[in-house]
Amino acid sequence: MVKRFLFMIIILLTCSPPRDNPFDPNSPIFKFGFLKGSVKNHYHIPVPYPEIYILGSQKGCGDSTGNFFFKLEEDSYKVIFSKSGYTSSTLSVWIASKDTLEVFPVIAGIPYFEEVGVASEFYKGTAIQPDRCYLTIKAEVKDPDGLQDIDSVKCLIPADNPYYVTLFPSAGYYEATIKGTSIVTIENWVGRTFRAYAVDKWGIRGFSRDFTLVRVIKETANPLYPQNGDSVESPVSFVWRKPDVNFSIHYQLILYEENGAERIFDTEDTTITLSLNPSRYSYYIRAIDEFGNFSQSTYTVFYVISK
Repeated sequence: MVKRFLFMIIILLTCSPPRDNPFDPNSPIFKFGFLKGSVKNHYHIPVPYPEIYILGSQKGCGDSTGNFFFKLEEDSYKVIFSKSGYTSSTLSVWIASKDTLEVFPVIAGIPYFEEVGVASEFYKGTAIQPDRCYLTIKAEVKDPDGLQDIDSVKCLIPADNPYYVTLFPSAGYYEATIKGTSIVTIENWVGRTFRAYAVDKWGIRGFSRDFTLVRVIKETANPLYPQNGDSVESPVSFVWRKPDVNFSIHYQLILYEENGAERIFDTEDTTITLSLNPSRYSYYIRAIDEFGNFSQSTYTVFYVISK
């Protein structure tokens, strides 16, 4: 009896049961394979939480390091990898049963505009220099792959024969100033649509919103004190007359010392008082609207003398 019992135990231990569970990877009828990998950008940096859509099957997303893993039936699939603010990548794959396919799709960040605008600059002329008017376009451009990925920034100028100008990096922004254009021409651009775009090093474009030139301010603040050639004592109370406009403005007093050093003072009022050392000075007054358009007064020279 004991021998018979031992024999049955040996039989049970040495014989494998039939594997007919379709979800058992060791079963001969198991028809599943695996798709895994990591989504990165062109600089081999993982893209966190990418969206993954397997056509006709399932949706999912990667983890914080761009890694993903799917269990799929043996078949061919189209897989789309994407993320908001990035390009997408589509791969055609064959998933074989009991095999793991590893892929490394690349998606690229699309340049975008944090802010963008256009403003006019009017400079009051003198007896020997005519009035001048410039146009400045300024944009803050970002890229999910980093600022180093931005290759160029351009803006469409809505002239009768439209053309593009290139914006260049300047203190964290991209800027372009159009000079040598008549005041009448720039005034004709008021209300027209401007649009900018940025291109990254992979040729991917991102477009700004449409924006417009609101106005050209040709009315200037009129300096009343000190006037050209005056000798004054410190503290100096600067006074000017408000330009004849029907919209809100604020002012900048731009002061130059004899050594060329520039100092800028912002104010909402038409007067400001400054303590200044004895020397020769010159200044302008800018009248600026809420959109950054401004007019600049003529150049005024004065002297601060000792008491």
